[in-house]
Amino acid sequence: MRVRVAAVLALLALVAGACGNEESGGGSGTGGRTGVTGDEIRVGGVVGRTNPVGLPFQDAFVGVQAYFDMVNDDGGVFGKDLTLVAERDDQSQASRNIQQVRALVEEDEVFAAIPVVTQIFAGAQYLVDQGVPTFGWNINAEWSTGPNLFGEKGSFLCFTCPGIQPAFIARQIGAQRAAVFAYGNAPQSLDCAEGVKNGFAKFGPELVFEDTSLTFGFTDLSATIAGIRENDVDFIATCMDVNGNANIAQALKDAGIQGVTVYSPQGYDADVLDDLGEKIEGFYVQAAFRPFEAPEGSEGMEEYLAAMEERDQTPNEHSLAGWINAHLLVEGIEAAGEDFTREKVINAINKITDFTAKGIVAPQDWTVVHGPATDELACATYVHVENGEFVPVFGQPGKPFVCFEHNNEADLTGVPSIDTPVYL
Repeated sequence: MRVRVAAVLALLALVAGACGNEESGGGSGTGGRTGVTGDEIRVGGVVGRTNPVGLPFQDAFVGVQAYFDMVNDDGGVFGKDLTLVAERDDQSQASRNIQQVRALVEEDEVFAAIPVVTQIFAGAQYLVDQGVPTFGWNINAEWSTGPNLFGEKGSFLCFTCPGIQPAFIARQIGAQRAAVFAYGNAPQSLDCAEGVKNGFAKFGPELVFEDTSLTFGFTDLSATIAGIRENDVDFIATCMDVNGNANIAQALKDAGIQGVTVYSPQGYDADVLDDLGEKIEGFYVQAAFRPFEAPEGSEGMEEYLAAMEERDQTPNEHSLAGWINAHLLVEGIEAAGEDFTREKVINAINKITDFTAKGIVAPQDWTVVHGPATDELACATYVHVENGEFVPVFGQPGKPFVCFEHNNEADLTGVPSIDTPVYL
């Protein structure tokens, strides 16, 4: 783990001790108690409400607010209500992300940034420099920038490291000949494709065809379909959005090609089933959390689902990420003690070794998950689209997480056995 405590944290703590007063009005506070008043802990977030793939990133605010409501109804944290005072939109632009992140800190004067759900996390370094506890949806390499950044699935991603999950799915269904597709104009998509290809090279099956030159919104798939047919592909793993994957699946059907299974890294959302229907029938989708369809044994998932039902909100990954983020923030504040500061909360979270959000996620050890850790379990859950429904697969009764004994997202010194997973 790479731990870097910014010097500004110590400075802010000193200023807070000398001048700060939690009873100051307006939530302005100073230093490590910024955003804390006599009866509130004020936070705010930034999401890419406007984004090119049309995902409901703003639902993360719903998840955060739902968790806050549950905690506030039970007396809050040390008698203080958690208040979401800012919901900012960076419009999926790097410059605007930096602008909106700065506004959270300098204008809204929040204690913590939560949630941050965006495709471009350009403001990460600013939040690290300011020592602001930050929580969000980890799809960006920037989440490993500093010890105060907390993603819902940990804070380290290696896109190009060998990916065992697509290879595991292929092994489970007996696939022999794989293809990989990615967007050539999207660096993250290309890096992801390298990881999938590296995984196939290490774990199988044989990679017989690839096309990493597709463009977002493509319409002509004639060369792609020809390559699939000519190479007898029976398994497709992509690093694209679910709409792109659905278009490939539809093109396969139109061409009369059968027996090809599609792995989609994105699309576990009831609204996707409603929108795309039969186009994604038979898809396998991976998730980093307990499936919505299998909440038994997880108090946290049952609480989340009840909260979404109460709000007439369809459960999805983004609202769940907000819920998980809020849970970790609260756990961190409580662990820091009644005289909590930003620095104390960050340090408290970074001592937690088994965070699960009451069974929603596999155990996270925050002493190591800011960086590569080969001694950590790499866990995922899987669902299969069957007759228009998501059906959990590959796990065991009451144990939906399929885990491997090394973190395959790290620089492996050895090869985990793809045939001997651990179930949680």
